Amino acid sequence: MFEELYDNLKVIDADQANWEDEILEEVGPKEPETTRPFEAILNLVQGLGVKTVVIELRYVDSEFLDEFRTHYSTSFCCYPTVCKRIHFFNKSFTKNEVPTLNLAEQGYLGFSIIRPIGSFCTGRTILTSPKHDGDTMFTLCKARFEVNLVGNKLSVNGMPFMQQDTNVGVCAQAAIWMASLYMHQKLNLPHFSPSQITVAATKSLTIGPVRRGLVPEQILTALREMGYTPVIFTHYDDEITSRIIYAYAESELPVIMLLQVGTEGHAVVVGGHDFHYRQHIDSSWESNIHWIDRFYIHDDAMTPYTEMLVRGRVGRKRGVSYSITEHARYVIVPVSPTITMQANDVFDHFDTVMEHLNALVDLFGEKAAPFRFSNFELEGIVLRTYLRASNDFKVGLSTEMSELFRHRYKGMCMPRYIWVTEISKHEYINKSRSRDRKTIGEIIIDSTADRHAHMGSYLAIHLLGRMIVRRPEEIEPYALYVDPSEKPYGHLVRQI
Repeated sequence: MFEELYDNLKVIDADQANWEDEILEEVGPKEPETTRPFEAILNLVQGLGVKTVVIELRYVDSEFLDEFRTHYSTSFCCYPTVCKRIHFFNKSFTKNEVPTLNLAEQGYLGFSIIRPIGSFCTGRTILTSPKHDGDTMFTLCKARFEVNLVGNKLSVNGMPFMQQDTNVGVCAQAAIWMASLYMHQKLNLPHFSPSQITVAATKSLTIGPVRRGLVPEQILTALREMGYTPVIFTHYDDEITSRIIYAYAESELPVIMLLQVGTEGHAVVVGGHDFHYRQHIDSSWESNIHWIDRFYIHDDAMTPYTEMLVRGRVGRKRGVSYSITEHARYVIVPVSPTITMQANDVFDHFDTVMEHLNALVDLFGEKAAPFRFSNFELEGIVLRTYLRASNDFKVGLSTEMSELFRHRYKGMCMPRYIWVTEISKHEYINKSRSRDRKTIGEIIIDSTADRHAHMGSYLAIHLLGRMIVRRPEEIEPYALYVDPSEKPYGHLVRQI
């Protein structure tokens, strides 16, 4: 009886034919090229099982108001200040039912805001990821966002997406915006609007109008102005670049990739990856990256949750627009100022520690001789490196790990963030299901350590039933713990 009071809503049955056309009519006439991301979003939610679409016909969006003040209010053309916000649900209901329904129980899939600017209309968008099943697909950079719709509190876990508008910002600003909004929501780190990002980026270096884009130095400047300590890596080797991207994605940190597409530069954000069982394994493989074929990216020119090849060329591969081999130029990661050790430093320090592994065991004298590592034990190891909050690391310790080592970890004093390099073997990691993948140890590295002190950064070495703990503040700076009965145990499993 109250449905006529909800005149700001339009409800569309997504089971009916041509439901997408009805939504596109509400979006209004647009250039086909510039509406591609929104049309891709409709395809994406269809794959998620959308049943009902609710459109807020008048929605005031703070991000667009900032763009309006910066640019559109100064235009001769009179642009509206209100947007439309489109919500997606995977349960069926009608407008008549809205007054009595708890919309939080209707399978909320997320929302997309449509800006009233004619072209490049897709604004702030948060959608459930279709690329996460916990076994072969992992969207790792996702945060919880809360939404209020006619008095109903809704929530969605996803990675922010936005299309460039080309006037206030282009692909680089969109990539920074996506990465920083995620970091703000997940870790309460700074977030800037697109216009603030442009101002920050051009504070000390200007190369032309906004549509010309940003060069790497400007992106780094913007991130520094926002309070981050960004790190940049130049692409020169496919495997090294892929390992770095993988380490930060596994750390749940968004990776801004600068690409060369023909004669143009482009920016996208990496937020996840796949993982596949291999029929054939090369004995030289030393990283989990060899089980990964594709990174999941947000591409503001195409769609959220699209894909980039880890190796090889795109060719005619479906659903793939880019590859590391063909397009990668730079990798930029916004990290907290407290993190001084970066992924490439951790790789180097790990190698040094492994070279001196038996020398560390020998520190404990003849009684430790039986616990030296043999070459056979260290053959065929495979590594997975990620940054993790130390509290989360302690909470997430596998119950299959030796009880002695679990309690030793829990009792250790650690910095807020630690680098973890899990150590496994081919036969333990090459499994179809995540819960079946095992590890034989890990090395814990202090994220705040001096990157030049290769043997002074590790906190603990746990491998094959032995554990060496470094404690420089104690009279005896090293401690050795042994549990010969320990078996391979579960690695860090990402929840769905």
